Amino acid sequence: MKENEWKNCFMNALYEKKWFIFLAGIVLFFAFVRYKGYDFDAALYLLQVMNYLQPERFVNDVPFMFGNQDSFSLFSPIIAAVFKILGVNVGGVVATLFLQVALGSAIITLVYKWCKSVNAVSWSLPVTILMFALLANKEYGPAGFYLPMFEPVLVARLASEVLVVMGLAFLFSKSRYISLALFVLAALMHPLMGGWALPLWLFIHFPKFRMPVIVLAFLSPLSGFLHIGRFDFYPDDWNPIFFRPGWGDVLLYSGLLLFWVAMSRHFKEGFFAKFSLSLFWVSLIGFYLQFAGSYMEHILLFQVQPFRAQWLCAISVIPVFAIYVRGCLINCEKLNLRDYAGFVLGLCAVAGCQWSVFLFACLVLVFSPIGNRNVVELPALWVKVLFVFGFVFLLANSLFCNFVQLSVEQGIGNTNMAVSWMCIPSYLSVVEKILLVVFTLICVSQKKYGYALIFAIAFGCGCLKILPIVALLLCLLPNLSSSIKKALLAFSISFSFFELLSSLYKSNSTEMQPLENAAAACILLFVVLFAVSCWIMVLKKDAHSRNALVPFLVLVVSLSAWDIYRWDSRNEFVALNEKQMDAFFETPIFPQVKDRGKLLFTVDYETPIQSRMNFLTGAYADESIYVGEVFYKEQFMESNRRRSALLTGSSQMVHLGEFKKEIYKVYTNPDTLFARVHYLCGAGEISHFATDYANMPLSKQDSVYLDVKQKNVWLYGCPGK
Repeated sequence: MKENEWKNCFMNALYEKKWFIFLAGIVLFFAFVRYKGYDFDAALYLLQVMNYLQPERFVNDVPFMFGNQDSFSLFSPIIAAVFKILGVNVGGVVATLFLQVALGSAIITLVYKWCKSVNAVSWSLPVTILMFALLANKEYGPAGFYLPMFEPVLVARLASEVLVVMGLAFLFSKSRYISLALFVLAALMHPLMGGWALPLWLFIHFPKFRMPVIVLAFLSPLSGFLHIGRFDFYPDDWNPIFFRPGWGDVLLYSGLLLFWVAMSRHFKEGFFAKFSLSLFWVSLIGFYLQFAGSYMEHILLFQVQPFRAQWLCAISVIPVFAIYVRGCLINCEKLNLRDYAGFVLGLCAVAGCQWSVFLFACLVLVFSPIGNRNVVELPALWVKVLFVFGFVFLLANSLFCNFVQLSVEQGIGNTNMAVSWMCIPSYLSVVEKILLVVFTLICVSQKKYGYALIFAIAFGCGCLKILPIVALLLCLLPNLSSSIKKALLAFSISFSFFELLSSLYKSNSTEMQPLENAAAACILLFVVLFAVSCWIMVLKKDAHSRNALVPFLVLVVSLSAWDIYRWDSRNEFVALNEKQMDAFFETPIFPQVKDRGKLLFTVDYETPIQSRMNFLTGAYADESIYVGEVFYKEQFMESNRRRSALLTGSSQMVHLGEFKKEIYKVYTNPDTLFARVHYLCGAGEISHFATDYANMPLSKQDSVYLDVKQKNVWLYGCPGK
């Protein structure tokens, strides 16, 4: 069987059964997502669920004293029902797994339906894989407050994102009100996430409302001058952390907006033209309100966090760009400079970088008559010189960056020199990105679409170093035998997939290291190498549809095993801590203390564990009581007062930027800790003190044995009580 016949055979076998696309997509999705337990915002949502179930646990607990954002969401009642059946530990695992499966399925459905609408079903699986791979390690939000595109924890955002993506999948179907219902449910789960889909739906289906909404949105910052409730500006004595977008955010947002303009001008009519234009206006409103809210310090505009519109914008880029690319390839003989500007804008929108280099040129090509000019193919000699330079540069850059990283992290070579060179890779990366874009456009002009795809993927995933180098080598040596080319491609694709998986793991308290089990990692690498090799190579002459699927099935099975092995990325201590939580689900620890705001915990001080989350109850203070202070001035004042008292042992207010670091110094020194407890008791701030210190010079009133952690927690009363 010839190679082209085998490819057709494979594709027919693959797309005859739609369920196989979903199966393969879900397996690939879980190769990139993880579960981190009650980390980051999941701790906040866990306590909100407990407050919904038993509000008496949080009497005088700062985050719940003055109101909380949970009153705007349906998330807590739903998760509370899960916890009642499965408990906190298993319930968190099951609920997160369910929502992640739902998100993966929603993305697959979105891509499949959109590709089917342009008769490009065969594009659905590759585009889905690209979405998973390119978005898995991507974040959104203002500098200093980045959030992951794919949530690894149990938060209301994840539930809202599932409903938004499903709504996007049905946005252009005849039953358009299905998408509206899904968007409304998304807003009920998380108003700040799902709410941005509602104006998108309105602009698409009822465009006459577009201008009134835009005018109202652009005038809304002026409402701060009313000085009524939240229509006001933050006063001097209420100054939470303002995450203000910088120059890089301006370039990023400008590039995304220009991308949607270019897409709407390209599609001209039809639902993708409407979608691109509508998302342009929604994104513009979101970005404008983000700047206005943070720089004008408008209370309401800052509290609604308009930067969340960026998630809706980012999740839609890849499928729309893929449909744009397909349309350009169909009409490849008529491509002009404006089409090439669309390629560049799409690549930068997917990668979220290098706008400063390309933005002005793309702006000129999109809006000026210059964009109508036909593309002139570069002379072959110039192309070869560029490819040689690129090959040498990419190879040298990869070696240099690895040298600097090893020198700094492992102490190999001249460490001091390597530290002084740490800024250089960032500059080299800019040159690398520019070269990859140029190579992509050259390959498109030469109709070498496979190589163009390789360079485009390498541009979007900065961790892929081998793949573009091999692609350049193959471009420079076109006379290599077919078997050598396939072997090089098989190795580079397999190794790049492994590079991508390894890049997703960063060393922190809740994640395992990528290569802590070298044997398992090597097994996966060889299995993927084998499957991809078989996939690329031509099968034996008597191959038929079922045989063509074998290497793909091998890949799916091996990745399934990898997913199961790697999904739960909690370290041993965090997993143990969350297992212990179930002991306090029905009854809080030390229930005789009714005023939970007068109970101070210092259990597990040696690790970054929050005591309120640890015991599912309110407390005098811990490292997270400031969360929500942007919504309530009273919480801001009270959390600062309590944390300052805990740090200083006095009524003096101090800067709390390093609270998490400084409080460990208090907790780990028994004498300092006792002095703080003595002060807080004398000031009437606390009535009880719970700790795993067994010999504090205070009266013991009770103790609880933690059967999972195998340690005692002692309840001490204040002196004289």
